[in-house]
Amino acid sequence: MGDGLEAALGDAPWLSGADYGLADISWVVNANRLKQAQVDLSAWSRFQDWAERAMARPAFERAVTSYRP
Repeated sequence: MGDGLEAALGDAPWLSGADYGLADISWVVNANRLKQAQVDLSAWSRFQDWAERAMARPAFERAVTSYRP
């Protein structure tokens, strides 16, 4: 899992490249679940950095963190 995502990020800030896109939207929920499960992501520093930035976006807060059905 982590090695492929590290490679996908390369030098780009987002999985979709220079701009936040569908790949980022689809993966950020998985990253959140990994965080909730306390999975150690330190071996994949680019993915860990990406996940922190993606989960810090205001839209993530509205759609995931503060969502109440």
